[in-house]
Amino acid sequence: MEAISSQISEIEEAVRSCKDIALQRKKSLDSGCSFAAHLTTIFSDSLNRWFGYIKRSDDATSTISLDSAKETTQLIKLLESYRRVAENDLTFSEEAGREGAHALLVKLIKWDSSSLESESDQDTFLAVQDLACEIAALSTAFPMRSSPFTLEELRHRLPLFFDILPATVGNLDKDQQQARESGSGLTIVINQVHARQTAQKDVGFVPPMSSLTPVMWPSAVALSRWLLSNPDEVRRKYVLEIGAGCGLVGLVAAGICEHEDELRQDRGTVYLTDFNDVVVKNIERNISLNGLSDIARSAHLDFYEQHVSVDGWKDMSGLIRGQVDLVLGADIICQKDDAYAAAISIFCALRDGGKAIVVCADSKHRFGVEFFHDACTRLGLKVSVTNVSELYDGNLVAMNMEKTTGFVEGMRLTMYTVLKM
Repeated sequence: MEAISSQISEIEEAVRSCKDIALQRKKSLDSGCSFAAHLTTIFSDSLNRWFGYIKRSDDATSTISLDSAKETTQLIKLLESYRRVAENDLTFSEEAGREGAHALLVKLIKWDSSSLESESDQDTFLAVQDLACEIAALSTAFPMRSSPFTLEELRHRLPLFFDILPATVGNLDKDQQQARESGSGLTIVINQVHARQTAQKDVGFVPPMSSLTPVMWPSAVALSRWLLSNPDEVRRKYVLEIGAGCGLVGLVAAGICEHEDELRQDRGTVYLTDFNDVVVKNIERNISLNGLSDIARSAHLDFYEQHVSVDGWKDMSGLIRGQVDLVLGADIICQKDDAYAAAISIFCALRDGGKAIVVCADSKHRFGVEFFHDACTRLGLKVSVTNVSELYDGNLVAMNMEKTTGFVEGMRLTMYTVLKM
């Protein structure tokens, strides 16, 4: 009894937040097992013990007291943790269902409590059944047949984990170790959109070639590391990420702000925007997943709906939002028209004296990028151009590139620093 109580407490601790669930899933898989299978096994054990307690009490002459039984307390704690998972992580909830957890819920929901003599015990049983029904209602499909994913499949279903460390000049391994020890890095967890990409403009979608291919552009990783290396560019600023996709850059900016003073008004605000509704919903999920809801906001923004006569950026509901201190963008140009539309978006969104930092692959990999400089200067914006590989001895592209899409050795990434005078 003590062993199962300890296991249930460990699960309760492991699912307190979306990020905790993701980290526990990864930790379990790293040790060669599935967290969903672990939860289901303990659920099965708890449920059998509970039914066993009811049967033993029914056979005895003493009156059953479900409400005060340890078996009831344990099962409710386990079900509450399961409900928290179902509310916060549909991916893990599906994995638990396919491990057999749905079959256990069905067994509990269908059990006839009328054989219990005490009205109090019937009420307790019905309360447990209600909890099971709440979990079932949160599932995208119920009941799922028992058909567990393989460990390899589960690994591909994990979010992407990015350990973003500040870039330095010199010994890369030594500097990374020092950054980890000092706690100056950030771990950002990214859920991807699992719909298939049908056009180049569908940034943030799984590419058409493989559902197992990560969707994170190299420029987003490089810009994220640059921000962490230059945190004053973000601190206490109003920040707008355009064409955010999965949201890595904006989440790093929000993470930097979050480490500011305890007074929230000093932390700044980060808006992560995209034009695609599916992508924006995924951004919202990633904001929650990383515990940054107090600082980061999601919104719909379409480059092609911005107008130079407007001071501020217009969201897709037609609302004009206030100008910001900093605009961020990573691989936001896929065609010539994008270059001019992105430049207009930056011009509208920036306050006078504001800055934009945009990182893009060169025209060999992103058609239309070559027009961005001209598009900005036509609007009176001042632009400076830097080869990312020349910054920090090339260390901005020395980490996490294996988790990105389309990166090849020698790929040129260009950083555009855009000033609105």
